[in-house]
Amino acid sequence: MYLCEVFYPSFLADLLIGTLGAFFGIIGAYRLYVLSVHRERTDRLKYVVSLIESIIPSAITQSEFCREHVKNILQEPFENKLLQIEANRDTKRLADKVDQEGVYHAYLWKYKRNKKTYEQFKNLYASIDYLESLLEDMIKTNEKILNAVWSRKKQYQVTFSKTLDTLQAIILIAEIQQNQPAYVEYARNLIQQFSAKKTEKENVVDSYKEVVEPLSNFTIHNASQHPKISELLFLLDDLYRQFVGIELSSKHNAKDYEWYAEKLKTTANNLAEGSKQLQKDFSTK
Repeated sequence: MYLCEVFYPSFLADLLIGTLGAFFGIIGAYRLYVLSVHRERTDRLKYVVSLIESIIPSAITQSEFCREHVKNILQEPFENKLLQIEANRDTKRLADKVDQEGVYHAYLWKYKRNKKTYEQFKNLYASIDYLESLLEDMIKTNEKILNAVWSRKKQYQVTFSKTLDTLQAIILIAEIQQNQPAYVEYARNLIQQFSAKKTEKENVVDSYKEVVEPLSNFTIHNASQHPKISELLFLLDDLYRQFVGIELSSKHNAKDYEWYAEKLKTTANNLAEGSKQLQKDFSTK
């Protein structure tokens, strides 16, 4: 009986102490878990906001670059103009690299789960994804435009060179020398003048204004019929079409860049508006 009386209180005390220790241990572990989740989600939202705060001004800057490019193209449609690209990959990083599901849960943890917050998050990432899509498409379109412009100008230069060769051949034809000496003299002087001014840099406008245009007018009004002259006229007509095609293509390209400028600015503003509260709560600035 004595042993039981001694053992029983001690057993209950040990059990109580063990139970309380386990309970407080669980509470402590849970608190650490909650703090860890809180820190992780807070850090995740801070990181997202830091990217958003980088993306918005970068997109607006790229929009301005596009608008400036439009002006340059319209002022000099025959020049090789290069679009300035904003060197910022944070949009791609946020759209493709950041764990969107993790951001989603962090966002709902902060702003509660309801219809409004679901829609807000959906619109937020829609702006991010669309902005990334715009930038990628703009870069691809810019590359296509540069290649197309180069191809058109290259074709023009090939045709122009063939035209000069044909004109040189006409000058050497005895029949034309005899029957059309004024035309031969005009053609010879035209070639000499152009050759004297020619530089290493090929210029579509100079060759058109100084050779193609005056030669076309003079040939149409002063030359007599001859198979070689007919061949020359076909080449001159082809050059006219190519020249106009380059100009029209440049104007069309300017409209493309204008479209990107407008969409980039609008989407950046939408992202700024959609992330206003997020930036207010988690900005690192």
